[in-house]
Amino acid sequence: MTKKLFLIAALPILFAACTNPWMANLVDPIIQEKYDGPAFYVKNIEEWTNVLEVEIPAFYNNEGARKFYIIITGSFTTISGFQTPTFNVDGGYPLPGIDVTIIGNNHKITLPNTNDVGSLLYIGDEQRVTIKDLQLNRASITNHDLTNNIALVSVSGTDARFTMTGSSILSGNKNNQYGGGVYVDSEGVFTMSGGSITDNKGFGGGVYVASGGTFYMSGGATISGNDGDGGLGGGVYVDGGGTFTMTGGNISGNENTSEGGGVFVDSDNTTRGVFTMTGGNIYNNTANNGGGVFVDGDFSMSGNAKIFGNNAVAGGMASGGGVCVYNGGFFTMSGSRAEIYGNTSAKDGGGVFVYGGKFLMQNGIISGNTAEQDGGGVYVTNDTSYIAVFTMTGGTITGDGSSNTNIATTGSGNALFVQNGTVTIPPGSTTVLPNQFRDTTIP
Repeated sequence: MTKKLFLIAALPILFAACTNPWMANLVDPIIQEKYDGPAFYVKNIEEWTNVLEVEIPAFYNNEGARKFYIIITGSFTTISGFQTPTFNVDGGYPLPGIDVTIIGNNHKITLPNTNDVGSLLYIGDEQRVTIKDLQLNRASITNHDLTNNIALVSVSGTDARFTMTGSSILSGNKNNQYGGGVYVDSEGVFTMSGGSITDNKGFGGGVYVASGGTFYMSGGATISGNDGDGGLGGGVYVDGGGTFTMTGGNISGNENTSEGGGVFVDSDNTTRGVFTMTGGNIYNNTANNGGGVFVDGDFSMSGNAKIFGNNAVAGGMASGGGVCVYNGGFFTMSGSRAEIYGNTSAKDGGGVFVYGGKFLMQNGIISGNTAEQDGGGVYVTNDTSYIAVFTMTGGTITGDGSSNTNIATTGSGNALFVQNGTVTIPPGSTTVLPNQFRDTTIP
């Protein structure tokens, strides 16, 4: 994907190099006092287009402005048709260092219900865009039947940055490829501290983090009701080399008919996706494998992080209601408040299914999970190419029949079932041999 991708490129809302004089009457003097850069009221497509094509280039070129504010005062629908943006300066190079904040006042900008439209926001080299209380969406849910190969927001280019705050909403987009809501390309950064990404489809129905991309999620941010469309990751997909840090927020109610209802963390031959979760919740997500999280890269869970209420349903392995650690994937659980609880699977590993991966449990609690067959809490087995490793040095896996116990409904191992692999548990470093299980709480 080319790195010459620039701000807001759907429609013919095209930035164009311009030497028009400053049209002062279009800058409201009252709201101007509140901001440290030119500020504009926008209530319709005509004013939106004028600000982007005329006013911002004029301030940039003639006044040296780099920071801008757009205040949306009415909802409107854009016109269809994606064109390559042309907001260039100084001989055709991308406009560098631009910083735009769009304050939506809970108004909505809608892309039409048609094929062949591009991203509503396209953020490129050295461009920074923040949205607050703004809704960006497709015209209706029927767009899920349309052919579209691009996210609602694309963050692509060196030091491209997108921030989502307040009550902003991204919804209703289907991408037949990567990222229904947001696509974060190499060297792009997406920070989400508020708002919601909902009702989108694609590989990474809510957010796709490509190799070299970075995603930060915190506060009250929500990624919910998205669909992986049979690919990978209903809520979030983290590709090999991508990075996702979650300190707060919720990933919930997402689904995928393949792997990773909530989150899919991938790897390739040379790089690994990395997901660090120190807070927030991953809950009520559904997939065939790894209802909450599917890990083929690296995942670390600590602090007050919770994975609960997820479900691995019939189809595929139907295992790992909360977490599936697969083929060399590495999952670390630490911190006394970290919990994996109340998850279910149609087959094995209600809480955790380790299938040729590695799981290190240093602290935390795995409780109240249910497997229809074996391993209510944890199930461990080798893959054809990888030896599964489960090492427990602290924490608790329940299996004592109490109200929060793990349960293997028709099989064995309420707490732990080991088909094969290398498993050590406390007290000491007890080795659990193949085809053995623990029905009682560990340790």
